Amino acid sequence: MLEVSNLRSGRYQQVESQDANALQTLSRRQRQILEMIARGMSSEQIAKRLSIATGTAISHRRELMRKLDLHSAAEVTLFAIKQKLIDD
Repeated sequence: MLEVSNLRSGRYQQVESQDANALQTLSRRQRQILEMIARGMSSEQIAKRLSIATGTAISHRRELMRKLDLHSAAEVTLFAIKQKLIDD
């Protein structure tokens, strides 16, 4: 994840590129769920909106967070904003 201390160094571009590459590893459904998490939706809300089981939404959530090395909904939201998946 991008740290504020890296913003003025060349490392910023490297981390940003790594984030973009990690985003490409997500399935279409995982990207969809990432955006919903970033908008503040719970797994239950996501499941209802997508007409899937809550357990399936939780599984997608867990897997996308593992792939992106994110550990909270706040980190997911920050990632989505940086990748311009949602407006800040």
